[in-house]
Amino acid sequence: MNDNVAPINNRTYVMKIKLLVNNKDIWDAYNDELDQMLETTRKSLEKADTDLEIYRYQGEIRMIRKMKQLRDRVNARDAT
Repeated sequence: MNDNVAPINNRTYVMKIKLLVNNKDIWDAYNDELDQMLETTRKSLEKADTDLEIYRYQGEIRMIRKMKQLRDRVNARDAT
C-alpha cells in the first residue's frame, strides 16, 4: 500500500465502493480501462502544442493515477 494514500472516511461510501475494489474481475477490468486512458493521455501529452494543453494532460494523468489508488484508499480505512 502507498503510504501517501489517505483513507476514505465516509463509511457508507466505503462499503459500496468495496464491491468494486475487492472483486478481482471487476477491479482488473477497471484498471485495464484506466491503463488505456493513461496511455492515450500520454500520447496526447507528447503531441501537445500549447502550455494549456500540457497542463490539461498533466492534470488528466494525475487524476487517472488517483483513480488507480482507489483500492488503497478504501482499504486504508480498515488498516487504521
